[in-house]
Amino acid sequence: MIRKLSIRLIYFVACICVGIFLFANFANAQNQYQENNEALQIELRELEEMYSDSQQKIQVASLKLDELLAIGYKEMSARKELQHIADIVGTEDTIIKDLGTKISALIKKLGGGLKPMTVVVRRGDKNADPLVASAKEGDILYFTAKAEQPFELSLKWSIRKPNGQISDRLHKEAVERADESKQYFSFGIDTTGMDEGEYQVMLEYSLTSEPNKKYNSTTNFEIGGTLNAIKILRLVVDDERSGDKHKSALDVTASAYLFTYYEVPEDVDALTIRYRLRDWTDRKNVFEKTGRRNTKQGKAVQRVGILLDKNEVPLIEGHQYRFDIRLTDDLRASSSIEKYETQSKNVFFYYGKEPKQVEIKKIVVGTSESSTKYVRDVPKQEGPIFLNLRYKANGGVGSVNVDIKLKKVSDKTVVFHQSFQQVIDTEKKIKEINIPVDIDKFEIDTKYRVEVLIAGEEIDPTKKSTSFFYAPIPPADMRKYVRVNGLIQTPSFPDVKIKQDGDNFYYKNSTIVFDLPAQTGPSFKGELIWRCKYGCGANKKIKLSDNPVDWGYSFKVKNGRGFGGLTLVHQYKGKSVNLDLPKFRVIKPFSVKLLPSNSFGEREKLYPWELDNTRLQIRANAQSTSANVSVKVTLDGKLITELSKSMSLPADKWVEWSLGLDPARFKYDLAEEFPSINKYSFSKNIKFVVDVKYGNGDSYADSFSRSANIYRLNKDNLKEHAGTPESPLIYTIILPPEMTGPYQTSILGNSVFHMEGLKWYYDPDKLEEWVREVGARKYKEDTDRIYYKKTIPLLITIEDITGKQAALFFDKFTYSASIYKEQE
Repeated sequence: MIRKLSIRLIYFVACICVGIFLFANFANAQNQYQENNEALQIELRELEEMYSDSQQKIQVASLKLDELLAIGYKEMSARKELQHIADIVGTEDTIIKDLGTKISALIKKLGGGLKPMTVVVRRGDKNADPLVASAKEGDILYFTAKAEQPFELSLKWSIRKPNGQISDRLHKEAVERADESKQYFSFGIDTTGMDEGEYQVMLEYSLTSEPNKKYNSTTNFEIGGTLNAIKILRLVVDDERSGDKHKSALDVTASAYLFTYYEVPEDVDALTIRYRLRDWTDRKNVFEKTGRRNTKQGKAVQRVGILLDKNEVPLIEGHQYRFDIRLTDDLRASSSIEKYETQSKNVFFYYGKEPKQVEIKKIVVGTSESSTKYVRDVPKQEGPIFLNLRYKANGGVGSVNVDIKLKKVSDKTVVFHQSFQQVIDTEKKIKEINIPVDIDKFEIDTKYRVEVLIAGEEIDPTKKSTSFFYAPIPPADMRKYVRVNGLIQTPSFPDVKIKQDGDNFYYKNSTIVFDLPAQTGPSFKGELIWRCKYGCGANKKIKLSDNPVDWGYSFKVKNGRGFGGLTLVHQYKGKSVNLDLPKFRVIKPFSVKLLPSNSFGEREKLYPWELDNTRLQIRANAQSTSANVSVKVTLDGKLITELSKSMSLPADKWVEWSLGLDPARFKYDLAEEFPSINKYSFSKNIKFVVDVKYGNGDSYADSFSRSANIYRLNKDNLKEHAGTPESPLIYTIILPPEMTGPYQTSILGNSVFHMEGLKWYYDPDKLEEWVREVGARKYKEDTDRIYYKKTIPLLITIEDITGKQAALFFDKFTYSASIYKEQE
């Protein structure tokens, strides 16, 4: 028992020594923020002294332990001495842990708050490169997050599944301390058995000293199934054949390898790849090559690359180059197969030493130094407002000069200005600056602009700015101030006040006027906007800050166009509020209907053979008249027929005209479009343009569109039968009950199939002919047979005795064939 006790003591003293080392990191952080609040500094020094006292007591206990271990501890007095040492160590350990928690909290108050962590997805190993493609089911994935400060953290990992539910199996909770020996935290999972789809990994973390103040970081990853697009994952310019990591600068003595990593769907056998290198400094193309690249079957990530010949492509030292690549799916054996979209991507590199340069990535104004999200409106604060800046320095920049100004936008007054030099930490890609600005620098309901200028030796100065409002006062509710009256003004007639109930008639030369007197009121901000849907002219924008005297709107009625709706909105900072307008209808001189109308009861589609029942209805509004009515009918832009008729139109009564259209002129011939048929081929757009001429040269026009369809059959219209060698019947086609025989049928797309009435057969003797005809791909072979398959379109058309048509169409019909080998 004594031996076990001594071992625990030795281990514990070693742990305390590690704690002393961690405290040194705390002290360094404390030095970083020593210019902050003096009272907190005093409290921190007192805690340091208490921490030091506990350390000394543990060190004394450690020395005493060494003495006892040297002389042995068989006597009872030695055992009591060991127990006393254990009690001291246990007590001081509790004190040190409590002090460490308080010290961490104080450091955060002094400006050393917890900085956000980014979750990165890696495959296979926690030190692997970040995952850039979809993971595959069965992969081992690691999620890592890097801590920038030496704090003890509570970590909670969880996974959101594609269905939105949180996984009750994949989760992890831990308390870990970040220090120089451990900055990365990780959580690993095995994806075996996981569904395809997009997942989200979530990390909730907090300081153990502040458990109620939680931070969150998330990222998404995908477990993919069948790839349905070409994907370029990344481009690499490297000086080695391995081509693993992109180099932003190549040494002038090195060879230049240009690589791309990409994914392709399984049905792509080869791609056309175009490489191109452009001198970005001189804006000239210096190299271009196009070639074929066969797909490596069974490999998830493909790689292709070339080595630049220095003699053929001499690069210029100090110039920047852009390497771009394009992948095109244009090598299919059959032109009927739908191609995947062409993909392209580019990456930059320098030849020779990379020049010094700085890029400002982001400026954020927030209420704390950890604010990372842009907000347009900063709420009223008691404490300082932080100007947070992130920038990137490349090319060996040693230090930069930073100039930050805060201006009032209204009069460009500079309310805060700070300039300083910052030494660059080359190990950090992104640099951060967090500057507090006293709240007394800000005025309520005022807009400010932050302007940042970064310069330095051998660096082109770079600028960036952002604007925000401080404690904005909400705008007035304009609905209390807007009261609109509407008038219809027609020459030679008295003004007519728009009625909110019933019809308001207008004529070709009428003007509609909305009278809205300008007003004054508190906090009039933003804009009033009159928006016209159609028939009422251009939109009108009224800027309230300019104190306009006219808030009204008027428009002249356009003949035949009608009035499609007018709205008045108050807009401020991208938010719109609809204001009240008189609710009214304006009626055109004539009303025209096309029957059947767009609604066909329970059936939504119109068919070509129903067009013989097409009628036109017309009504003269308000007064009777005589008119000449003409109708022009076009099918997909081609003229079908023109009709005209003189008509007497009594006031407010509908008059009907049967157009007598011939359905045969609207028939389908899908075979003409095969194999380039798409879903729109089964719907024809028929347009009716109506022109009414009346009075002394006045006219009124209207138009209607109809979509005429045929019956589109699907797998539910197929009845499968068991085939025999003598009668290898595959399917019987079941037609809609509206169709009646006898039928005319045809089949296109595969020579091994044929139709007899509504029977769909195949001919096994034509398999070899089909393999040669369509260039089917061999996908396996055994001792007796060779197996082929090909994806091709297939079309079956059917017409009955009355002219009704139906079609069965597979745009991606995969057919497999097995052919016996010739016997030797």
